[in-house]
Amino acid sequence: MFTESGHYSIMYVTGNEPRPQFSGEGQLGTPTDAEKVVAFDNFVANSGRYSVDGDEISIEAFMAKNPSYMAAFSAQDRTNAATVTFSIEDGTLTLRRTRDSA
Repeated sequence: MFTESGHYSIMYVTGNEPRPQFSGEGQLGTPTDAEKVVAFDNFVANSGRYSVDGDEISIEAFMAKNPSYMAAFSAQDRTNAATVTFSIEDGTLTLRRTRDSA
């Protein structure tokens, strides 16, 4: 989600396989420590501010699932900025990573 005010929130699952469900009982299951690791490793979530330059979006996370990425935020130094290219076709926004930080 990208707002006109320059803020974003993004969540996605890496890879092409469905995320495994937790094995515990109950509707939501009670995950084992190993299941928590798998769930953490293939899920990305962060939000903050963004800017656009041509076909590139630079994002800076104020909040992130990954505490190291979140801790690297600096309003002055842009230390956790990540750049992705984007395209919009038939109303669908597509993002492609170009420089790794997120």
